[in-house]
Amino acid sequence: MVGPGTGIAPFRSFWQEKLAMSKKEPQGELLLLFGCRTKEMDLYHDEKEYMRRKEILTLLPLALSREPKIKKSYVQDRLLENDHAQHVFDLIVRKRGHFYVCGDCTMAEAVSKVLRTVFQNIGHMTPEEADEYFLHMQDDGRYHEDIFGITLRAAEVHSKTHESAKTQIEQQN
Repeated sequence: MVGPGTGIAPFRSFWQEKLAMSKKEPQGELLLLFGCRTKEMDLYHDEKEYMRRKEILTLLPLALSREPKIKKSYVQDRLLENDHAQHVFDLIVRKRGHFYVCGDCTMAEAVSKVLRTVFQNIGHMTPEEADEYFLHMQDDGRYHEDIFGITLRAAEVHSKTHESAKTQIEQQN
């Protein structure tokens, strides 16, 4: 789950449900990559830490974009870090997990590009194979975006982009 800023809000229900369900049966791993401007803006910090201690949630290091005296980082930067990239690759590719992104459209586009880079770097895929795997994730319903800051024609634009990428891959094969 990648949700900088208020993009974290829908993911709360995921970890709350996992906590409730974990009392009945074992649950899969929930990995959260969160970012905000400063440490003071770390939404649900105490709740996330509680869920981490209960082994309900795996937290990747916080991405901070405006914290004084700390190098600026965004969620997509954290995703590319080697140990995190390997972990995400294992969950997404080897275990066929789902990938959720919630936030603004600029971040979502950057994250989708970085995810394809992770496929290339960790999975030794060509750029074309990484794009194809990404498209298969979308087709299989394993890549989910809840993005804002985009036009009302988003579904139409997304569909055309998806079809264009498929056509490009087919032409390359």
